[in-house]
Amino acid sequence: MAFQNILKNFSSSLFGIVNAPGKDQLAEAVGEVTDQLGLKSFNISINIRQHEEFVFNPTLTNWSKEDVRLYVDSGCMEIDPLLRHIKETNTPLVWERESIRTPETEKLVGILQSLDVHGGIVMPLPARRGNVSGASFIQSGPSALRSDVLYSATRLTAELTMQRLDVLGSAGGAPGAAATMLDGLSDKQIEILRWVSLGKSNADIATILDLPRKQVDYHVSAILKKLGVSTRIQAAAIYAAQ
Repeated sequence: MAFQNILKNFSSSLFGIVNAPGKDQLAEAVGEVTDQLGLKSFNISINIRQHEEFVFNPTLTNWSKEDVRLYVDSGCMEIDPLLRHIKETNTPLVWERESIRTPETEKLVGILQSLDVHGGIVMPLPARRGNVSGASFIQSGPSALRSDVLYSATRLTAELTMQRLDVLGSAGGAPGAAATMLDGLSDKQIEILRWVSLGKSNADIATILDLPRKQVDYHVSAILKKLGVSTRIQAAAIYAAQ
């Protein structure tokens, strides 16, 4: 039951990301989603030139200045395997504090312990050629969610945040990008997408628009394909961002 409540509250909180009117409000919304997932903090950095900017100049984060200063002053940034993972790989990593312990990282593990960091997730994100994008979510204790479910939830959070940053002009994209993406949809598909963004199921939309259910199913599938997304929530986010 706790598992279901977490996912229900998480889904509701995503709309705060979708509708955030500015970068500060977006940070608050991502922080709320992070809390709903039982996580301690987040860092999402988009199209940075050097992976060190993930620490010094993140696009969006709720890491405290004190924690960052402790991390940097200790010299751990040079040997941090998580930072290196974002730079050098294209795969996500679900980690625990003890799983990264080596003689080289002993100091880093000690700092993580002092900051009550149990583990987390780091994931590379799409970036322009020559740039780096990535996200990090930190746990202060074991999660109530399976690692694969937690990864999927944080990945969706990061992707929706990227889309919203693009619309707000804070990730190297031009404002109005969402509207451009919608240009490829027909009038009927725009109408269907509007109802999707309002939380209606395909069956609901078929009744509202007096269309065969199979026709609505076809259009929703086409909408996802044209927008280059895999979920209804992502499509709704693009519609809401126009």
